[in-house]
Amino acid sequence: MPRLTDEDRLKQLQQRRDQLNAQLAALEARNRQADKKRDDRRKILLGALVLADLQQRPELRAYLRERLPNFLTRPEDRKLFTDLFPPEDVPATNASPGGDVA
Repeated sequence: MPRLTDEDRLKQLQQRRDQLNAQLAALEARNRQADKKRDDRRKILLGALVLADLQQRPELRAYLRERLPNFLTRPEDRKLFTDLFPPEDVPATNASPGGDVA
């Protein structure tokens, strides 16, 4: 087998590096996706627990009535919780303390 020139060897090594970089990127993407799926699952299960406890724990309902309106900034998210907070109970994010809309 003939000996490779330095130029040919360099090309081979560069190709191998590119293949390894692609494999690394794919593996990192799979790991990020798996982490996101685990995080989403945790949030779903935690939310299910909170929703199940809402009826039996008035202190939890009071806590959420206090904290959730400020946590939810998007109107479409606020609409998801109208069973907890009637629309008139949810403060508008752009309202001034006097009740005037800025």
